[in-house]
Amino acid sequence: MKQLRILALVLLAVICPKNLFAQTDSVEVFIIESFISQENPGIFALTFNTSIPSKSKILIDSKYLLPLSDSLTDTHSKKFDISKLKFDSSNVTFKAILTDSLNKTNESDSYEIYVPCEVTVESKNATYFSCFYGGIVYLIPNISMNLSGRDGKLKNYWGLSKEFPLLSHYQGGYNFPKSYLSAEYSHVLKFEDKNFLRLGYKFLFETNFGEFFTVGLNGVYDFKQFKGIAPEVSWGILPIRDVFTLTLKYRYNKSFAKPTQAFSEISLGLCSWFFSAHI
Repeated sequence: MKQLRILALVLLAVICPKNLFAQTDSVEVFIIESFISQENPGIFALTFNTSIPSKSKILIDSKYLLPLSDSLTDTHSKKFDISKLKFDSSNVTFKAILTDSLNKTNESDSYEIYVPCEVTVESKNATYFSCFYGGIVYLIPNISMNLSGRDGKLKNYWGLSKEFPLLSHYQGGYNFPKSYLSAEYSHVLKFEDKNFLRLGYKFLFETNFGEFFTVGLNGVYDFKQFKGIAPEVSWGILPIRDVFTLTLKYRYNKSFAKPTQAFSEISLGLCSWFFSAHI
């Protein structure tokens, strides 16, 4: 019996030594929100929780150490004025420096925020390049495949479209808006109706499968006779530099006056709400 007990203890020590006989030294960090809004480009808002009560500081861009929580707590929240800090890039990293009740210091993983061009940076050339680069990427149109059966045979027409979010509603975390109002222009090559303007409202749902799903409804007009509605769904596949998201979209366009002119649309491209007004 004694030998069996010793064997059991040995097996437990091999399988899960940390869980049974030691407490991990690391402090886990759970980011709730971290953002710089367009309306206040010099303010960095950060909120996170820790697995154990800790004191905290924030190290920004590996050179600016800013105090956050002076007392032991598991909830850390503050708005930092970064308008006088100087960065050499619009993509800035930060990490949490944590001290627990035993005075042990831990560092979190590195996270990234996008600093707007309005904030002073060390290199003016870097600022202009970041602004120019962001603007060019933002204006890249989506590639669309438009499927129509107007003449009794299903045909595909390639096109280009670009969505411009106008008003974004945020609630809680600040990764993505909960809903937003947008305008979109589309040009379809070799199609009877080549130009379309849409105005719609969309609802966004974050997911672990990719980044998010959206559902929405648009009003659509072709500047001639096509007036109707266009329900849509989209899938945010992956983020690009924390500002843009590669998105796959399906939309069904239906005319009120001529139902036979309905057509489907599948598009792939980038989307961003950074340049929209936030509420």
